[in-house]
Amino acid sequence: MGCAVRASHTLTFIAHKPGLLTLDGPDHCGELRLDALGIDPAKLLEPEGMLLDEEILARAIAPRPGNFHKGQAGSVGILAARREWSGPR
Repeated sequence: MGCAVRASHTLTFIAHKPGLLTLDGPDHCGELRLDALGIDPAKLLEPEGMLLDEEILARAIAPRPGNFHKGQAGSVGILAARREWSGPR
């Protein structure tokens, strides 16, 4: 979509924005800092997720490039159900 700035530092206000944390965002924003401006974002809206910080991720997975696609990591299958969904017995 054209050219994008590759900043060394980015200051975001009130809350982290998804675009700064996903896809190419981290590669373009540099060091990310948050200033909540004295506002508690949790009181504005219910959060739709949570921010996993570097400490949590460092323990869970090896570092990957910022533009890493989930298809490059392999596959996983999950089979889950609840007893209530098992149908007639």
